[in-house]
Amino acid sequence: MTFRVSEPALIAGVAIAISAVFSLDLVITPEDVSVALIYAGPLFATVLSRRLNPYVIATVTTTLSVIGIVTAPDNAGLGFYGNRAVAIVIQWLVAALVVSHRRGEALRQEQLTTVLEKADRQKRFLEIVSHEIGTSLTTIEGHAYRLMRPNVQIKALEIEERGGKIRKAVRHIQALIQRLQLVGEVEGQTLQPSQDLTPLTPLLYDISETVQTSYPLVRIEIDIKSLPAAIVADTFMLQQTIENIVSNAAKYSNENGLVKIKGELIGAFALIRVTDQGRGIPDRDIPHVFDVYFRAGNSHDVRGSGVGLYIAKRFAEMMGGRLEITSEVGKGTEVSLFMPTGDPEFRK
Repeated sequence: MTFRVSEPALIAGVAIAISAVFSLDLVITPEDVSVALIYAGPLFATVLSRRLNPYVIATVTTTLSVIGIVTAPDNAGLGFYGNRAVAIVIQWLVAALVVSHRRGEALRQEQLTTVLEKADRQKRFLEIVSHEIGTSLTTIEGHAYRLMRPNVQIKALEIEERGGKIRKAVRHIQALIQRLQLVGEVEGQTLQPSQDLTPLTPLLYDISETVQTSYPLVRIEIDIKSLPAAIVADTFMLQQTIENIVSNAAKYSNENGLVKIKGELIGAFALIRVTDQGRGIPDRDIPHVFDVYFRAGNSHDVRGSGVGLYIAKRFAEMMGGRLEITSEVGKGTEVSLFMPTGDPEFRK
């Protein structure tokens, strides 16, 4: 078991030690070694504290060391003052060593945190890929086995149905690979947004139609009359951003649930709100929903890669926009995308 001194107790101990050294300095005036050198002890103790500033403590001990000179005998030689000066220099050297040690510890802690976060991301990545690809491969293998069974008459309708499910599973794997590639490009900062004149109405209706096809049991309503006709943005990034948001809303909606896409112009920003009436996100998970490979605790029964909102947020920020999210378990989620409209002259 590691013994740790509490912060208040350590601060009190340093203060008492400095006071004791000062009291000793007032009654002892050695000429060979200055008692001011003992101030280095309390300074070393500050390495255990996160609140005590070593340079502030060194300033205090230097001041007390100078005050202690008044106790020097009348016949004190240069040796007394020289030793006193050396002691003060050592106090500041100790303070510098403590600060250097703290910075080194902070850097090591930061590196350790980075390594642990990377390991956690890799673990989540492997879990997601193994589950998503494994599920699709199981689907492909099952339907292919059925189609290849010898001496079994299979109707054309069943062949079409099973072939469609195989193609759907293949497309799911392809979409997963594409998303993982996008994550790599975003993290590697190889993508740079272009300045396209992007029409909003056709883009939003195309996205709505695509998502509706993937989730036919969900209703999607669009109200974007208040949006500008076009904004200046990277068309690919904007399409990916909105599609990921709308797909998430549909994916986590209840059967026959309603997804609303509403747009309006707020100052120099086009605001696109996507609201669903699905399961919602637990409060503890909301701060992490934009983390790569993160999935909320109540979403593990739904297929997903945990990269959609991460990509959406990064793309929005790269284009000068931002994402906001509010959610309540059992009632639904609202994601708000704020996008700068760009130069009005260019939009004309």
